Amino acid sequence: MAVIAAARVGLGASGVVGPLDRLIAEPELVAVVAFLAWRIRVERVPMVGLVVLSFLILRSMFAGVDVPEPGPVWSAEARVVSDPVAGMFDNRFRVEVEGHVVSTRLGDDRVATLLRGDVLIVDGLVLPQAPQTEWAAAVGVVGELRIDRVETIHRASGLSGVANTVRQRLRAGSDLVGFEVRALYRGLVYGDDRGQSPTVVDDFRAAGLGHLLAVSGQNVVFVLAILAPLLESIRSGAVRTGLVCGALAIFAMVTRLEPSVVRATVMAGVVVVSRLVGRPADAGVALAGAVTALCVWQPQLALSVGFRLSVAATLGLLVALHDGAGRSVVGNAIRATFAAQLAVAPLALATFGSVSVIALPANLLAGPISGFVMAWGMTVGVLAGMAPESIGQVLQAPAEVAVTWIAWVARTSAGVPVGEAGVLVVSIVAIAVVLRRSTYASLAVPVFALGAALPIVSPGAAAAGDHPIATNVSLLRSPTGIDVVTVSGPTNAVDALSGLRRRRVGRIDVVIVADLGRGTAEFVRVLTDRHDVTDIWAPSGHRVHGARTHPAGGGRVGDVVIGPPQDPLVAVADPDP
Repeated sequence: MAVIAAARVGLGASGVVGPLDRLIAEPELVAVVAFLAWRIRVERVPMVGLVVLSFLILRSMFAGVDVPEPGPVWSAEARVVSDPVAGMFDNRFRVEVEGHVVSTRLGDDRVATLLRGDVLIVDGLVLPQAPQTEWAAAVGVVGELRIDRVETIHRASGLSGVANTVRQRLRAGSDLVGFEVRALYRGLVYGDDRGQSPTVVDDFRAAGLGHLLAVSGQNVVFVLAILAPLLESIRSGAVRTGLVCGALAIFAMVTRLEPSVVRATVMAGVVVVSRLVGRPADAGVALAGAVTALCVWQPQLALSVGFRLSVAATLGLLVALHDGAGRSVVGNAIRATFAAQLAVAPLALATFGSVSVIALPANLLAGPISGFVMAWGMTVGVLAGMAPESIGQVLQAPAEVAVTWIAWVARTSAGVPVGEAGVLVVSIVAIAVVLRRSTYASLAVPVFALGAALPIVSPGAAAAGDHPIATNVSLLRSPTGIDVVTVSGPTNAVDALSGLRRRRVGRIDVVIVADLGRGTAEFVRVLTDRHDVTDIWAPSGHRVHGARTHPAGGGRVGDVVIGPPQDPLVAVADPDP
């Protein structure tokens, strides 16, 4: 109790990670402890305590967020920790300066070629800021660096340089894939999710395939499979272990230390090292050890949704494997998919607000094909990037077809009218408990039946009234069904599309644009790509494609009255004036 009390004090002081109930009652923590208590022998009980203590202690570590001192820096080393993301006028990325990770942006043409591990010698101004969001805390951003001048650039060397070379080879192979699916290919194979459109991201999340947008722990399995023929020819256990650990370390850096890949890498490392020393660890203990080590190394990983989902999914698979194998390949696939979906459902519900039953069939249709793309990209894809373009395109044709199929599954599944509600998760868990001794394949039938009935019993489309959708985006639905979306500033397009989808918004009668920023104009373009938008009103001087100037005196659409552009408040009027 003393440890919990200390953790409570630390959490309350942090102001970053939220209430104790949200963080102490972590589903993956409970699952790890429960799994170990169920599986391990008495002499391994200390591992359970170590996991518990590490999770509780790491929470209090957020109490004192170490932010840099404000002020100028001269000829300072800024080590790149994230590949630049291109914007309209500059490139955004993160750097480490004097031991602190800060965000920055730069319009220098040389920035576009930067990779993680490169070092900039810069003059600039450091502006500290404690993390304001879970994402900022998860990646460790504690301020901003405003760069005045770049003196020179040093390319990454050592392990980082090797990883960057491998990543460039993978990218060369991806350039031979069709433009429409190229960003998805890069995300699947080596974790580069830059360039994925908000509509595609929304489709994948709605279909329960969001984990396919970037690399996952599954990729580590394929790396080990690729190494298997070479490892069989090496007799020395120490050499095999060193080769495996080195290859996994390079791959983790190629994927930019994606949390799920790091989890799988450390877990695999625990297994191979334990075998080398003659004390093999089973998968459950390896997972517990990996989670513990990683949380001690980087406590902010506990705030990473990808890390937590990866841990939960792995636990689900371990429980499924412990229950025994199915009688067929299809049965095993259903078992594994259902177990993973069931394990991540509570966390997905708390994070994304909904869980769709379409995730099970969608993963069965797309999951095996995604595995093929991962393995193909890491082998044939590399060779394709080194071959003449005509030959490389032929080599990459199967991968392009496979990624196209995955995109089709996501888009089609996202459009299937099945329910999304918290009661679904509760029902799945209840079924799993009641039918504990049954196979996961048999559980699919009642789950599908529940999914079919859920739209009938769950809340339908949004009721008439005002509905906040995302930052700077709101929806007004009138009693007669007129939908007006107001965009008052920059927003997260994926969050906005998700919010509209959950409220079952189809046609949008009017989009009111109250901001002239380029980011707002880009979001409206995304909105019109996804929805049937009848009309768009924007202030004079706008650059919104397809919009007309907001009438000076406002106007009226059906039973909705819209104010003038300087005060575009909307109000529901009498439908029969």
